[in-house]
Amino acid sequence: MKKLLVYLLMLGSLYGCAVGLQPYPEADKLFPEGQTLWEIGIDRSGSRLFAGLLALDLKEDALEAVLLDGTGIKLLEERVSASGELENVAILPAVGNKRLAPLLGEGLHRVFLAGEEDGQVCRREGLFELCFGVESRGHLVKLKRLGLFVLWSVDYFINKYDAVAVIDRARLDSGWWSPSLLLKRR
Repeated sequence: MKKLLVYLLMLGSLYGCAVGLQPYPEADKLFPEGQTLWEIGIDRSGSRLFAGLLALDLKEDALEAVLLDGTGIKLLEERVSASGELENVAILPAVGNKRLAPLLGEGLHRVFLAGEEDGQVCRREGLFELCFGVESRGHLVKLKRLGLFVLWSVDYFINKYDAVAVIDRARLDSGWWSPSLLLKRR
């Protein structure tokens, strides 16, 4: 059994980033700095757990997020640093007892801030590998994996190409144990 596990890990390392992704040269322009408004949905196994609005202010070193419910009530406000640290600025007590704040903060870090710094399709992070690239026209993929096992993935969809391509929708899947995060630009 040990030999099989070692063999699978070696095979996964050799497999590398041969997932068919092509580099995306304009990755730094996908989420321009400034304020944007998104529709947000949180799903688990096909059923909707939450729907609302998400106001984002992306700065070079942090992302400020305000989550609103369907009626416009501010549920939480948080700041996510480029390194992944989460700071809750304001949170309603009913939301504070749920796992919504860390789920949202971690998800937003993966979608907007988890890096593509060096322009390579894949880069190593210890035993893990972070890949980002074009799967097909209008569809970009970011994923983190350990060998052959994908830990989480983000699908980005671009509906129109003007002077600069801008993400229209994004979907974060964090495995079967965690809900999916759906974002659509308004």
